[in-house]
Amino acid sequence: MKRTNGKDPAAVSLGKRGGRKGGPARMALLDAEGRRALGQKAAAARWKGHDRPGPPLPGEVAVEPAPPPPTPEPATPAPAREPVPASASPQARPAPLAPPMPQVSPEARRVELEASIALGEHKLEIFEQSARRTADATARGHYEASAARIRAQLEAMREELAELRGG
Repeated sequence: MKRTNGKDPAAVSLGKRGGRKGGPARMALLDAEGRRALGQKAAAARWKGHDRPGPPLPGEVAVEPAPPPPTPEPATPAPAREPVPASASPQARPAPLAPPMPQVSPEARRVELEASIALGEHKLEIFEQSARRTADATARGHYEASAARIRAQLEAMREELAELRGG
């Protein structure tokens, strides 16, 4: 028999026929634990030598461990504040943490509410369509819950708008 490149042509043809189905056939004969053991063995072979100590490889940067953080000094207790009596004048009370919200004109609030209602109705339509179209019960529940929240917000905005228009 004639050999090419040091290989027997008959063996090469057999290898081509059996090699393509050998791996899947071998895996089909193994149970889950056997496949797991083979996978662990292959992973160990692939990573062999990668966790070795020593100088960094070309292209790697040596990283020194960070020094431990300094221990903080014990904090001194804050001086006790005296409570402000309820009878004290407003000038004696401490200032609020945040400035008061500026007052918005009724016309500006009406325009803001109308725009918010239009946007809310659009979002509600999207959530309702999504709830109808999805086959996943969990996702449908989320869409329906979001739609219910939007409906409640829209109702509150419509009531406020009706008060602004009536008053």
